[in-house]
Amino acid sequence: MKTSVTQNDLNMKSKNEKVKSKARLSIMVWGYYLVTMGLLLMVIPQQILSGMGFEPATELWPRMTGLLSTVLGLYYLMIVYYRIQILYKWKIAGHLIGIITMIVLFSTNNAPAAIIPTVITELVAAIWTAISLKADHQLFPTGKLTV
Repeated sequence: MKTSVTQNDLNMKSKNEKVKSKARLSIMVWGYYLVTMGLLLMVIPQQILSGMGFEPATELWPRMTGLLSTVLGLYYLMIVYYRIQILYKWKIAGHLIGIITMIVLFSTNNAPAAIIPTVITELVAAIWTAISLKADHQLFPTGKLTV
């Protein structure tokens, strides 16, 4: 198991260089999506929740979820900005954890059907990043799965 981070893993380059990697583009788009949704949840939570098919909430949790989404989105943008390639694959793992959690919540009647579009969004994002990493030869750079 690889535990140390090398300069190659970080692969830091000039901030003026354009996004060329398909994987970086998918991660950047996801980061902007999370920041945008997070800011909207912090500012107009009722409209966002209603638009997604959820019951309006008067508690603090939608705004706090928005805060967490914004911060997570900024992390994704920094991962792209600094080309921290070792974390690119972890985006897929995060999506899979989210998908499984939402499916379990829905299956056990702890989440409404309104969660299904979010599951689909997570699935599409995971597939896009996986295909992009494979195209960039970063998913399995040696041709085999290594842990």
